[in-house]
Amino acid sequence: MSLRYRFDGVTRRAVALRRGSEVHSAGADSFVFAEPSAFAAADAGVDASRLRAPVAGVLSQVLVQPGDSVEAGSRSPASRR
Repeated sequence: MSLRYRFDGVTRRAVALRRGSEVHSAGADSFVFAEPSAFAAADAGVDASRLRAPVAGVLSQVLVQPGDSVEAGSRSPASRR
């Protein structure tokens, strides 16, 4: 597929190829873009120490303390507002 984009006020062209979850582009420069799946892998439940979310982001605050009890599916105090 052919791409046309504007960078620093200059319109440029590139060729793009999709391969699996990656997009490869070639023009004045070459880039590879990859986006991880938004869906958890089949073995996501195996490692309870890993937190997964359907969107990319950064965990900025944990609203429980070590040793606190939480239940699956419970809502955090912040989400109740």
